[in-house]
Amino acid sequence: MIENFKKSFFAFLRRDDKLTKKEKDEIEKLFHNKIIETVFSVSVYLVIWSFFVTFINTNLIARGTIRSLLHFNILGSFLPSFIFILINAVVKFLFIFFYTKKRIPVDMKHIFAGIIPVAGSFFFSAYFLKSRPKLLYIFRQYFSYIRKKMRWFFIMRGKEVD
Repeated sequence: MIENFKKSFFAFLRRDDKLTKKEKDEIEKLFHNKIIETVFSVSVYLVIWSFFVTFINTNLIARGTIRSLLHFNILGSFLPSFIFILINAVVKFLFIFFYTKKRIPVDMKHIFAGIIPVAGSFFFSAYFLKSRPKLLYIFRQYFSYIRKKMRWFFIMRGKEVD
């Protein structure tokens, strides 16, 4: 699955018109660094994760709103949503910690940045790539691209790679 995203990323990089050919070549070379590949992989997983979590949480909040209007029990109505948010944060923390544990050195602040709902992938990659602004730029552009129109779903299935 990650291989499909890597192919898609390189195709996206080649299409970018704001970077020079030299910058694109440098980014391709940098990408094969273990840290950059791991940050990319974690960020892809977090982007996909955010879609599922947003869908579930939206349903829980909508049900909580309807239930609170019908039964006037605000705490009990939104408790499932709060529990889900907490469990999601813990699971996401554990995922990032164990996925990166043997691959790259990660501070707790990087992991906490990664568990931020929806935007965690941006913050996680920004911590590692702040010294490489061109790479950070193309990562952000790419992650915005795959979020639009649920492109990540088609890339994951190998349908939209280039």
